[in-house]
Amino acid sequence: MALDDDQRQLETVKLCIDYLKHLTTLCGAATIVVLTLMQLPDMKTGPLWFPAFLFGLATIICVLGMVYLISGFAWDILPKRAAGIAVVVTVAGMFTAALIALIIGAFIPNDTVRLVVNGGLAIALLLALRYLLRKYRR
Repeated sequence: MALDDDQRQLETVKLCIDYLKHLTTLCGAATIVVLTLMQLPDMKTGPLWFPAFLFGLATIICVLGMVYLISGFAWDILPKRAAGIAVVVTVAGMFTAALIALIIGAFIPNDTVRLVVNGGLAIALLLALRYLLRKYRR
C-alpha cells in the first residue's frame, strides 16, 4: 500500500513538472507578444505593463517551482504532492489573470476603469495566493 501511494505521489509530481514546463513556454511567449504590442506605434491599446508583469512573474514562479520539484529528486527526497499542486494552481491563476488583464488593457479605452479592474485582479490574485499558501502549508 505504501509503495502504491509513493508511486502515485511521484506520478503527480512528474505531471506537475510537465504542466509547469508547458506553462513556462506559454508565459514566455505571451510576454514577448505583449512587449511587441507595447512597441507598435499603430496600436491603440492602453498601458500593458500589468499583463507583462504577471506573465513574467508567472514564468519566474514556474521555473522556481520546477527547480524545487526536481531538486527533491536529486536529494532522494520525494517532494510533497501538495506543494506541486499549489505551484501549478498559483501559476495557472496568474496566467489567467494576465490574460484577462491583457484583454482589458487592449480593449477598454477608459484609464480609470482599466486601473480599477486591474487593481481588483491584483487583489483577487493575492487573496487566492494567500488561501493556497495556508491550505497547502499543513
